[in-house]
Amino acid sequence: MRALLVLLVAGCATRVGVGPAIDGTTAAPKDYPSVFDAWTQSGALHDGMATVLLAKATLIGPPMARALDAERKAWMEDADPAQPDGRPWTVAFSAASDLDDLGISTEKTPAAWQIGMLVDGSRCTLIDVGETKITALTHRLYPNLSTWDRQWVAHFSGCPATGSVELQFTSAHGAMEFGWEVTADGVAPMRRSAIR
Repeated sequence: MRALLVLLVAGCATRVGVGPAIDGTTAAPKDYPSVFDAWTQSGALHDGMATVLLAKATLIGPPMARALDAERKAWMEDADPAQPDGRPWTVAFSAASDLDDLGISTEKTPAAWQIGMLVDGSRCTLIDVGETKITALTHRLYPNLSTWDRQWVAHFSGCPATGSVELQFTSAHGAMEFGWEVTADGVAPMRRSAIR
């Protein structure tokens, strides 16, 4: 019995990572949390006691894309390298709500919430937006995800590659906006952005 217990404990001690898709065989980049925090913002919209929207948005500029790729490779032995898609702006965002109509509008499927982006006042074109399946790896790459969050990824084009970036969520329930000042050297939160 003692030998079996030792074997069980030893077996548990050698396992690294979570689940079969994640092995954690490589040391994770130490700077990932700080890069992720710099490119990520969160906000809340309430109506009385109801939570209309709890949202988190990660703008995926080139430094964030490189950090995501390195983090993915640290957790997955056979991770495919991220392929540049030629789109200047990608954003991953998650949301939770007390309301039952949480969804993002697309050309094919209308929903309660619309998403838009402006860079230096120029409206970007929404190329596509799609909901992603949240997995154990998703939680590693986006450590701010909660149990109640749903996640989407959107691609925008037709606007400058740097500048004042405003990401807007609008609906009949209200509006929320995130803002980043993106330069060739880095990113910082916008001091103040007005809903348009």
